[in-house]
Amino acid sequence: MDENGTSKMCIEAEGGKDSYCLEMFCVEVESVKQDVMHLERLYNSLQESNEDIKKAENSGMMRDIPGLPQHRPR
Repeated sequence: MDENGTSKMCIEAEGGKDSYCLEMFCVEVESVKQDVMHLERLYNSLQESNEDIKKAENSGMMRDIPGLPQHRPR
């Protein structure tokens, strides 16, 4: 993209090849969709891991792991 946010492929496509420009835009949109889906999976995995850690901390499992600092309530 240039400083105006215009894709170089779209600039080249102005000679009557607008459908090519639209096709390239759709390819980019699909790529972004895939990236967002991947990020959603990562986010969900992170949430699940966070919940697992909370459960482990509450059940005392974390106290049994050597080398971890022990959290003591004040």
